[in-house]
Amino acid sequence: LLSGRLRLSGLLEGLGGREPRFTVRYTSVDETATYLPSEQQVIVVNINGDVRAYPLLLLNNHEIVNTSIDGVPIAVTFCPLCNASIVFERQVGGRELHFGVSGLLRNSDLIMFDHETESWWQQFLGEAIVGEYLGTQLTFVPSLVVSFGELQANFPEARVLANQAGHSPDRVSYAGYDERGVPFLFEGEIDPRLFPTERVLAIFGAQEAVAYPFGSLAEVGVVNDVFAGGPVVVLWQPGAASLFTPDLLTGSAGLFSRQLADGTELTFERAEDGTLRDTTTGSLWNVFGQATEGELAGTQLELLNAHPHFWFAWAAFQPETRVWQPPATGDS
Repeated sequence: LLSGRLRLSGLLEGLGGREPRFTVRYTSVDETATYLPSEQQVIVVNINGDVRAYPLLLLNNHEIVNTSIDGVPIAVTFCPLCNASIVFERQVGGRELHFGVSGLLRNSDLIMFDHETESWWQQFLGEAIVGEYLGTQLTFVPSLVVSFGELQANFPEARVLANQAGHSPDRVSYAGYDERGVPFLFEGEIDPRLFPTERVLAIFGAQEAVAYPFGSLAEVGVVNDVFAGGPVVVLWQPGAASLFTPDLLTGSAGLFSRQLADGTELTFERAEDGTLRDTTTGSLWNVFGQATEGELAGTQLELLNAHPHFWFAWAAFQPETRVWQPPATGDS
């Protein structure tokens, strides 16, 4: 059954008590603002112009939300122990799956299960590790984790996951977790290249994996890079706060292709006034990869499947990862 993919000794039992959402209600940005501070983080998903947001403050209580956007069944997932916010399509081979929380962890990361076959799925990888679907890969849905204030400013008509009756939106597990830097329910080796709970924007492909430390992103504001042979850009924005330590402003980041549909390759910079610009046209851009002013106004960069994680967990799953650091010249 395990087919050599999983060592049972690598599994740990979590604290339990998480109830995934199957019945979902959405509310307006304005109503959400009555309880959610602007610096709190939300997972934003945009499918065919239908923009939905999922506050980490609520996902912390459930870890998985089974829902649909524009007819696409998705699972919005959050593992607080490794700070992993990932969205997947729930349809596999034409079959719609419904995901639950197994109560088990591997490398401190959530192991999900589907109710249809009880196969186990590693959230970090989107891959089935035990059961009928062993080796099957879920399809990632591009998403961004940004401050609620950024959502308000750029998508005021978005719909936001509403709190479920009986759950306190103010209850946060693992208070101060990211500042202590001691991974919880993790028995692996800590990669010493970064602080264990340093946030990294991370992406993996067939040939390479890359991690962009938030500390470095805060220094430069924008990174022009190459991933899997294609030109990419990391756009970083200050203002987002840690779920675990609300006074800690971590910022937010997204990874995009910087090649337009017509083949034009852009290079980005952060101006002295903090705005994001491309050096070709001088157009202004936001953290959602949208040109808001200038010649390219209305243009949308392609959002890639990069996610914010704690370093220790990312390195455990991707030990050969490249860690991006600012060049000595200061150019990004």
